[in-house]
Amino acid sequence: MKNSSILTLSKRKAGFNSLHLKLFLPFELSPYPLSYEGKLVRWGLLGFSCTPLLATYFYHQGYRVGFLVCPIQHLIGIPCPTCGMTRSFMAISQGNLVAALAENLSTLPWVNFFLE
Repeated sequence: MKNSSILTLSKRKAGFNSLHLKLFLPFELSPYPLSYEGKLVRWGLLGFSCTPLLATYFYHQGYRVGFLVCPIQHLIGIPCPTCGMTRSFMAISQGNLVAALAENLSTLPWVNFFLE
């Protein structure tokens, strides 16, 4: 396993000295730019991971989308383990822990994971 690398970033602005920022990273950064496919994958992952946050925001603002239902619950009638997760995160963001636990009990480990 490689040791932590030290990255020094420099940025020159007109009339200012160099800015040096040292980061201790547990991995090596590639000097080559990402390919087009690599960029698409990264942007896709970012968009996919931000979707619940945006949905919570718009749901809290009063927007309702009726056709968005859990496909597992719709097909077999049993809620999946993540049913109610968005409503639960929304309740936690409002400070209502009791309502969050009523929506979905598995929310607390996820909140702990995201806040660490």
